[in-house]
Amino acid sequence: MPGLFGAIGYDQRLGERLRRQFSTPWGDCQAVRLPNGILGGHAFQDQKVLHALENGMHFVVDGERTIYHKVETDLFCFSPRLEISKTSKDNVAIATQDLWYLATDWSGSFPLYYAHTREGLLFCSRLRPIAQILRSEIDMVGLRQFLHACYMMSGRTFYQGIARLMPGQVLTYDPSNNRASIEETSKAWVGLEQSSPSETWDGLIRAVSNSFGQDCSNAILMSGGWDSRTVLAAATQIVDSRKLLAYYHGGQVSFEKKVTAEVCHSLEVKFHHELLSDRLFDLDVLKMGFSRTETVFFSAWHRAALVLSVSGVDCVSSGVFGEILGGHYGRTMFLRGARKIFNFLLQGLGQDSSMTNIFDALKIHNLVKPSLVRSEVFGNINELQRAMNDDIENSLKRFIVRGIQTPDQLVEAFITEHRASQHISSQMLSCRAYLDVSIPFSDREFFTLVSRIPITAKLHNALNRRMLQQYLPKVLKVPTAAAPISAAMPIWAQEVSRLVRRIVEERVNLPPMSWYDWEFLKNGVVLNNIVDDMKLDLWDKNIIRQRIAGLQVNNAASIGPLMQLLLIAWTVDLMLRNEPSSNPEPARADFGIAGSTTVPRIPV
Repeated sequence: MPGLFGAIGYDQRLGERLRRQFSTPWGDCQAVRLPNGILGGHAFQDQKVLHALENGMHFVVDGERTIYHKVETDLFCFSPRLEISKTSKDNVAIATQDLWYLATDWSGSFPLYYAHTREGLLFCSRLRPIAQILRSEIDMVGLRQFLHACYMMSGRTFYQGIARLMPGQVLTYDPSNNRASIEETSKAWVGLEQSSPSETWDGLIRAVSNSFGQDCSNAILMSGGWDSRTVLAAATQIVDSRKLLAYYHGGQVSFEKKVTAEVCHSLEVKFHHELLSDRLFDLDVLKMGFSRTETVFFSAWHRAALVLSVSGVDCVSSGVFGEILGGHYGRTMFLRGARKIFNFLLQGLGQDSSMTNIFDALKIHNLVKPSLVRSEVFGNINELQRAMNDDIENSLKRFIVRGIQTPDQLVEAFITEHRASQHISSQMLSCRAYLDVSIPFSDREFFTLVSRIPITAKLHNALNRRMLQQYLPKVLKVPTAAAPISAAMPIWAQEVSRLVRRIVEERVNLPPMSWYDWEFLKNGVVLNNIVDDMKLDLWDKNIIRQRIAGLQVNNAASIGPLMQLLLIAWTVDLMLRNEPSSNPEPARADFGIAGSTTVPRIPV
């Protein structure tokens, strides 16, 4: 993953160690040694990541492909405080003669970690380089949070003393007195705005225009849902359809594959189907990917980037963060049964819950031991639950102080900052092992606009549907993967059709609706290979192997959830094991790329 790093106030030898740790997966990086520190980064294709201004200021950037092509003076200004440009949705580190600054984009798409100690300030886009230098202890609360929901709260990381800068935060560091302060700059979810389909569509077109390079080959990772369909539709208004590639991974036979292909063909966009197979779980490729991205949870996205990079694609995009436009991040995500139905009806009628109810709904009421972890690892589970709930409460209070006033926006902001920014966005981060990325839905102006639209106007992709109906109605003739009728039909009709199909599926042998087909994992070979590579003493390997063995006699539906749990555990294992980072990438032929059928070349 491209990124940035820096050290200030420390002995120069430590800064040099950070440079080496950061650059190891790539083999090199750009860096400048300053009187009181070091600043540097890495980008693909010799793109410029490090900049020097005439006044002695230096800065380094990390983000979308477009960030490396912007005019230097367009990114930020001082008036007198640091202000990041409205068109920037990336991270930046700035070194002036007096102060240093770290700034994150408002969506939190790209991670930025820092450690403030008695010696100075260390920061990096990846966590492990800092942790290895400082020999940091594991933060058990952060670890438990990740195993609970694949994200951490209140800036926690896997390590004590190392924090993640949260979306929209600006850290100011004064090396003269070793003081650091953090300012909140994000205005997302602050206030309510009504937005017509035409206004929202215009905003999306600007966002896509800002994200997609006109001078490069672009691919979009597709599914049968609304988010990627909406991005693809908008992209065809900016880029010639013949210069776009739609990439889909899934089983050989599925309803989702069929509808995704139909959407792409309706827009005259080339469609590529990558079959799910054990090639997604080449451990050497995934470990190399982890050394660059610090995640292996979305193995199919690692594979996608590898295939696309070999095929000459320069930049890949997806519908990540489109869930906000679709109204999916509501309070019903945290509820079950009758309470879920009741709150869904209240939301649809525009009835707000109270702030107190939101606090209660988000809190953890019965924390249990993770199923794959040895029982004695976490000690007092009640203390962990209290610490995790304190982090939830502190996160919500931070949003309220920032100016978020309605319960629905409070929930949406919480889910976005945690689930979307840390878990779902790691799909795109996985691609950054091999390719530049663009994330149109994280465009600051569009992101802010969508966050202020009342959720009642967005529920069940109502706004998506109205936009597409007005500007590209042909893509609504194709169903979504969730329901086998036209996507233009009212939501109640789609829900009924989905229910009818499920009933019929139980009696007739129909193609599965979903993209995933993990039948090839049922023999346990791939999953046991992952277990064999897990080094930490955290895991109850006997339980894990018993569950893998049970796949051969149980329903195939249990394969996917177990595979996901194992990839989460393996991500933790790779993060926390005390081993040096991987060496630079071997020659492409070593991965079976050059002239190989293992990684096919897609004609683009």
